[in-house]
Amino acid sequence: MSSARADLLVSSFSGNRVLRYNETNGAFVSIFIAASSGGLNLPHGLAEGPDGNLYLASAGNDAVLRFNGTNGAFIDTFIASGSGGLDYPVWLEFRADGFLYVSSQLNNSVLRYGATNGTFAGTFVTNGSGGLNGPSGMTWGNDGHLYVVGRFGNQLLKYDGTNGAFLGALASGAPLAQPFGVTVGPDGHLYVANGNSNTVVRFDGQTGNYLGVFAPGAGSSSVGMSSPIGLGFGPDGGIFVASFNGNLLSRYNGASGVFQSNFVAAASGGLAGPNFFLFRPARTYGTNIAGLGPVGPIEQRHITRLFTEGPAADANGHLYFSDVQGNTIYRSDTRGLLSAFFTNSSACNGLMFDQRGRLIACQRDQRRIIAIDPITRAVTPLATNWNSRAFIGPNDLVVDSAGGIYFTDPNFASGQTGPTQSVYYVTAAGVVSQIISNLSRPNGVILSPDERKLYVVLTGTSTFYTHPVLAPGVIGAPTTITLPSPGDGMTIDTQGNLYLCQTTGNRILVLSPAGATLGFIPCPESPANCTFGGKDMKTLFITARTSLYACRMNATGHRFAWNPFGYGQFQTKFFGTTNAPNSALADDPDGDAASNELEFLNHTHPLCAGDDWRLTLQRSGTNAQLSFPYWSDRTYQVLTKPSLDAPGGWQPLPGWTPPPPS
Repeated sequence: MSSARADLLVSSFSGNRVLRYNETNGAFVSIFIAASSGGLNLPHGLAEGPDGNLYLASAGNDAVLRFNGTNGAFIDTFIASGSGGLDYPVWLEFRADGFLYVSSQLNNSVLRYGATNGTFAGTFVTNGSGGLNGPSGMTWGNDGHLYVVGRFGNQLLKYDGTNGAFLGALASGAPLAQPFGVTVGPDGHLYVANGNSNTVVRFDGQTGNYLGVFAPGAGSSSVGMSSPIGLGFGPDGGIFVASFNGNLLSRYNGASGVFQSNFVAAASGGLAGPNFFLFRPARTYGTNIAGLGPVGPIEQRHITRLFTEGPAADANGHLYFSDVQGNTIYRSDTRGLLSAFFTNSSACNGLMFDQRGRLIACQRDQRRIIAIDPITRAVTPLATNWNSRAFIGPNDLVVDSAGGIYFTDPNFASGQTGPTQSVYYVTAAGVVSQIISNLSRPNGVILSPDERKLYVVLTGTSTFYTHPVLAPGVIGAPTTITLPSPGDGMTIDTQGNLYLCQTTGNRILVLSPAGATLGFIPCPESPANCTFGGKDMKTLFITARTSLYACRMNATGHRFAWNPFGYGQFQTKFFGTTNAPNSALADDPDGDAASNELEFLNHTHPLCAGDDWRLTLQRSGTNAQLSFPYWSDRTYQVLTKPSLDAPGGWQPLPGWTPPPPS
């Protein structure tokens, strides 16, 4: 299990932001929502939605905005400007009936919207019903009815909780004077912040009778009130009041109304014009996804890096990861011992091991793909340009069973320029092709375990592409999945489930092979990438800003670029078992005229048609260039004859010599 600490969030009207405070002592913690984030303009009421995110009334542009409930990042405009006639929204109330209720102050109504999609669902309290004038705060009483404060009419009005029909006025005029907020206390009574008289007054929650002044403010700092707006009972039972002109929150005894302290000190954290606030209790949530995990805590393995990225496990389960800003690749062995593997890395990012045991890396600042020998640390450039044009800054990659590499090339405003933001493929022979072009910051890339699908995620959007792989480096048209929030790096398990880092949610989204959401794995920091490793490939490693995290899983990670040792392993890798249908030596399940035996010997894919030898033939004038992958444990011959029907046998190609051992 994991939990998020309780906190106090306060709308700072004059600062156009939301500030966060310790819910125990009122100490300033952080700016939770930055000034004007997402177009925030004159923030008012705030509420936690059923999805755990924060919803905020943006009165200045007649909208309701949604922010990440963990880190305050802007997600979207939940209710568009003026939707359903919304005019200066002040207070928000989510209700168990599946609707979000919003007080619309300047057209004297209460509007209703879908709690999950923000779609306008009708007017609940009609314009001016019961004389309503300037609705501000509102709450549901213990009787199930809606109580609304009319700021300009000095009113506390009651409406049927089912259909919004007017049921009567508890007050219209004195004792109310510019009332703003209203809440139900533990005793079931109604408490109203009286803005112009600097008091909190109380009404009987059953009869509606006026019970008198509860907290007798006198406009002085000794009692903490100066133009009170929002109010509410805190987790300790006290009643808290936001003083707009005092730039503070004061606390009163919840039973007697006696002043106790200025809980949030004047202007603490830059607080300016506080109006409404929200105490959020500690939230506890499970990290375990049935059958997948994690099965234990998320451990912080290594800390004090600048920006961790690109985790990759070698054949023995040792974990390598990049500190991009620190220009270093680190090695964390299966015991958890850390060492610097490759210094002065030129901002290496995405990493993965190939069949030969080399560490393949996106070397961003050198604008190329390289192979690093794990023993000598010698660097071999694999891809430096496409059509003689330099890449922008390669970011992430995946190595296939043919020895080819798919990699993304986004522009993250790091100073580099290039012709297009693309996904490329470089063959084992070094031939580079552009397979997707004109994308918006392509980021994470991964293959399905059978290498028949290529997944690509874009930075800053909720778009996730799935391309069919027709042959290595050849893909078809994509299908698109919309994610709950934008993604980053990703990995995959042996069952084809995807683990996608979501930086705005401090979590990893787990998707089934069909794209269905299976659950989330929360992270202590915002994750950038993840991979499986360990001796049994059951440890999920997460690179998240300053640290490397690890957690044990039920799921087993898929190991890419793995050459099966022995035909039995080949059968298990591609067919599931050694006795699966179509897995015999002589079978040809993809119909490409290459038997499984030939595919096994040539390190090719038995389920990709046309993938028998992966020959490419390019013509330039009267010359022809033949390219094919080769392996150090194979011998090769290139034979020729004038034509297929010419008499005689095949002869060695003049002038051709076998490639050197590698």
